[in-house]
Amino acid sequence: QDVAPLPRFSEILSEAADLYSARFAALVPTFVLAYVVLVSLPLLAFIDLSDAALATLAFALQVLSALVGSTLFASASIVYSDYVAGDRSSLRAALVSIRSLTREVITAALFSAIFSMFALTLLASLGLLLQPLFVGPPILIQVVAIERLRLREAWPRTRAIASGQWTRVVGMLLGVVLAIALVLIGIFGFVEAGTRAASDAARLGVFVTVQGLVAGLTYSFLAAAQFVLYRDLTQRGAETPSEK
Repeated sequence: QDVAPLPRFSEILSEAADLYSARFAALVPTFVLAYVVLVSLPLLAFIDLSDAALATLAFALQVLSALVGSTLFASASIVYSDYVAGDRSSLRAALVSIRSLTREVITAALFSAIFSMFALTLLASLGLLLQPLFVGPPILIQVVAIERLRLREAWPRTRAIASGQWTRVVGMLLGVVLAIALVLIGIFGFVEAGTRAASDAARLGVFVTVQGLVAGLTYSFLAAAQFVLYRDLTQRGAETPSEK
C-alpha cells in the first residue's frame, strides 16, 4: 500500500508545537537537566590527558549523548502518544515502560552515534550543527517505543511505513534542526556580547548552562516533531501491528 504524502512543513510544526506546549511540564525539566549535564561533560577535556585518552573521551561522550538522546526520545514518544490517546502519562512512567526494550534502545542509540560521528567526520562544523538530526534515530525509535517491537521487527516496520517518504521526512526534520541551530547561534551571540567583561571561567559556565538549557528546550520539541511525523506515516500508511 502506498504511503500518502506528508502534510506541509508548517502543519508538522503547528501540531508539534501543540503537543510540546501541552506536555511541556512533563518533559522539558528532565530534558534540560539531562542536556545541561551532557554539555558539561566535555569540560573534562581540559584535564591534562594524552591524545589517546582525549580520543577515547570524545568517543565515550558521543555514545553517552546518543544513549541519553534515544532514551529520552523513546520515552517522550510514549508521553506524546498517550496524550493523543487521552492519557496524561508522566515521563517517569514512560521510562519504566521501556525497560523491557533496553537492548533495542541501546542498539538504536549506537546507530545514532555512528550516524553522528560519520557526519562529523565528513562535514566537520556543519556535521556538528546537524547532530540533532540523528537522535533516535527518527521513526525507528518511535516504532520501538510505541509499537514495542524488537529491532528485527522494527527495521522492516520502519521501512514499510516510511517507504517512498524518506526524502520528505529527512527534509522536514532537517528544517527543524537548522532552525534549532539558528536559535542556538543567535543566543550564543547575545551571551557573547553580554559576558564580554566577565572572566573566562564565568563565561564558560554561562555558555555551558545556556547550551544545555537551549538543548533541553529544543530537543523536546524535536521529539514532538519526530512523533508527529511517525504518527502521520502510520495513519497514512500501513496499519500498526496492534490494529491488524
